[in-house]
Amino acid sequence: MSAIEHDLFIEWMKWLQKNSPLHKFTYDGIVSMKDWLVTPTKILFVLKDYNDSCHTEDHLSLDQFDIDDREAIKANIPNLRYHLANSIADKRNWRTWNNAARWTYGLLNSTTGNYPPYSEASPKGDSRHRTVFMKKVAVLDLKKQPGKSACSRKMLDDYFAKHHESYSFLARQISLYGHLDYIVCCGDGILEHFLHVLEIHIHKSSENKIVYKGEKFFLTVGGTLIIDYRHPLLLQKGVSAKEAYISLMKIVQTALKIKSHV
Repeated sequence: MSAIEHDLFIEWMKWLQKNSPLHKFTYDGIVSMKDWLVTPTKILFVLKDYNDSCHTEDHLSLDQFDIDDREAIKANIPNLRYHLANSIADKRNWRTWNNAARWTYGLLNSTTGNYPPYSEASPKGDSRHRTVFMKKVAVLDLKKQPGKSACSRKMLDDYFAKHHESYSFLARQISLYGHLDYIVCCGDGILEHFLHVLEIHIHKSSENKIVYKGEKFFLTVGGTLIIDYRHPLLLQKGVSAKEAYISLMKIVQTALKIKSHV
């Protein structure tokens, strides 16, 4: 799959190079294929862009290097997959991924009527454990380029107004991952744009058709639970990691109960 995904990314970058030459790019997707294949519950986190604020200016735009040169790609395309598999154990890189790791643990161990308490999930986000759990998932950035500390809803809307073709590329990327049990849309505006991606994806498989719409989640024919949730960075004042975890687990419980009757 990595070779197929790489070919898709090359095609994607060449389209951007022609139509939006100042665009940069990010490699994302399945963090660790080895771990993904042995993890029965498939989870995809969808975010706006890869926060690489310390190095964003170091990466060249797509018009400044040869996309067919693998060494040039390694030098200029930040790799979120590699970062999650190798760098987030560093205490300096805990933000966002500590909570994402906790959420992953909770999702992997949720059944109808039961989910792990926060006291059990909390240690999974520390520097010793977070890499273990992030290796089990896939992470997709809608904007496909390194960003800074924040991306507003308007910035996201403006991006897709200018890069509408990205919906089709995103749909093709997601189709490579097969059946997904959970898709967690992390942040304001993510779900709305992801639904545009899903509309394209539905034409590839009827399993992606939505059969139930809840307040904070959607269920598809194939049983995928799509969750509209906050960003794991938890920038909102007064929201603790524990509260965010429990709130997510409650959404999942509601959805699982409904899923059993749909």
